[in-house]
Amino acid sequence: MLTKVLRGARARVKGSALHSMLVRLGVTNIARKLYERRLLRDGVHRVTMLGHSLEFAVTSTREIHRIDSFHFEQSFVSRILDALQPGDVVYDVGANIGMISCLVAASGRERGVVVHSIEPEDRNAAALRRNSQLNALTNLQVHELALGDESGTAELHVSGEAGEGTHSIIEGGSPDSHPITIQIASGEDFMGRDAPPPDVVKIDVEGFEMSVLKGLAPALDAGTVRDLFIEIHPTLLEQVGSSAEELRAWLRERGYRSVWCEQPKLEAHEHFRKAP
Repeated sequence: MLTKVLRGARARVKGSALHSMLVRLGVTNIARKLYERRLLRDGVHRVTMLGHSLEFAVTSTREIHRIDSFHFEQSFVSRILDALQPGDVVYDVGANIGMISCLVAASGRERGVVVHSIEPEDRNAAALRRNSQLNALTNLQVHELALGDESGTAELHVSGEAGEGTHSIIEGGSPDSHPITIQIASGEDFMGRDAPPPDVVKIDVEGFEMSVLKGLAPALDAGTVRDLFIEIHPTLLEQVGSSAEELRAWLRERGYRSVWCEQPKLEAHEHFRKAP
């Protein structure tokens, strides 16, 4: 009950003149710590996202922050939910702790939608499995690997706690990052072995976007993928000799057009749809 009261009070005053005053007085920091301490003691964060009640296991403040920052992605995720059709196969590539995966699976379970959550970092994948179980999402499958254009292994540069959301195969991120070895499956191998070709794909892979897309080229060329939702990281793409413009041009060559784009931060959220 106290957790719910603290969460409600925080939502009501956020952005108001009262909130600014409380920040100056240091009250918000105290309230935030009480709120986080309570959630960590409970071990579960209960939230409502786009009309769906969900539970997420929390073992760190970073996981709490990631869940509470959902409003930054709300319009992006809302478009994913609106694009779902009965029986769809959805790939969530770079699923992190499963916030979007769980919401998509919960929204589509009565219509036969199946979500394949693809996450290579072991702590995130473990949290994703817990969250799927907490919400009884039998239509969600977790794959602890990355997708790319070739199967093999790679070094993932990891920093911070589970749920950080900034792990990348590209070097040069956080100075406190350390490499771990992960498995990579080419999209073609994955589709032939682990899951049927997707109807809807969401990609958030911190600069590895082109490699993921090239691995999925057989499904894209065949028009199997109807809707693509990509978080594009221009700066990281440039570090691997690519660009957001190249990504968009590559998709246009395969008959995909941008139907919506939003840039809340340095990254862009973009929705591509197969042209009729």
